[in-house]
Amino acid sequence: GTVTLESEAEVSGSIHSESSVTVGWDSEVEGSVFAKGAVTLEGDARVSGSIHSESPVTLGWQDTVEGDVISEGSIDMSGGKNLIDGNAAASGQITLGWKSKITGTQSEFDPDPGVISPEPPQTCPEVSAPSQSIFSAGTTDMSFGWKQDGIIEPGNYRDLSAGGKNKLYFKRNAPGQCEYVFNSISLAWDVDIYLDLSQCEENGEPGDITIFSEDDIDFGGKMEIYIITEDGSEQKMKDVDPEVAKRIYWETYDDFSQGSSSEWFGTILAGDDISFDSTGMEMIGAAASVNGTVTMGSSADVTYIPANYAVENW
Repeated sequence: GTVTLESEAEVSGSIHSESSVTVGWDSEVEGSVFAKGAVTLEGDARVSGSIHSESPVTLGWQDTVEGDVISEGSIDMSGGKNLIDGNAAASGQITLGWKSKITGTQSEFDPDPGVISPEPPQTCPEVSAPSQSIFSAGTTDMSFGWKQDGIIEPGNYRDLSAGGKNKLYFKRNAPGQCEYVFNSISLAWDVDIYLDLSQCEENGEPGDITIFSEDDIDFGGKMEIYIITEDGSEQKMKDVDPEVAKRIYWETYDDFSQGSSSEWFGTILAGDDISFDSTGMEMIGAAASVNGTVTMGSSADVTYIPANYAVENW
């Protein structure tokens, strides 16, 4: 179908489309583009390979194609300052604009320019939805007011809530399992989460933190995540070995949401929808929904590392 790259997008590889392809402003394709429909570069875009299209090709402004452009329609470079650093061949007209350049040969009105057709995609294997765990919440609430910090020890609780500008420590004081069960979790803006793995142990080996909620998990924005490892050091998630994300797992039967200016570390499984609202957020971990969708903000940076619990139980 149609392929559209929004502005500042990057593709590490080639694009094959049975329809049109649009490469947005300041976007980059680290490969070639093969399309049956029109191919359009909108400006300041770059294709490191070649473009082959069975329809017209348009370069907007200051676009660069480092290989050839071959079209069974026209090639329009009239926008200005465009570069084809290879050959150009078209069944229709080739139009160059101000300071546009083709370094190789030019061949227009060619009845057979030599377009390479897009290849059909490989069929992805069918993947079953993850199975959800069975857990039950307790009867005691854990509630923290504005600027009130707190320690939450493993156990079964009812509702967890925080009013904002809190530091919440998921922590146990003696070696053992680190499992938490809640009815719901609702944290306001600017709540920092400290996940303490230093005493998490199972069968004499380093254990994981698992956090379950029967109802929604709702995190406000500006959330930062800190990790405390076996040596007791407290580090921001971006400074920790990414493999530590295997030891953090969250799950809810309902929805999961996180506000803007936030980050994520670990795996989240939701029965319904998952929504991350941050633009340019960093995620180290994984996200999956059983019956809903997973939505992330633009320019997200995802390092996919599924949790041990997910690998063993999904």
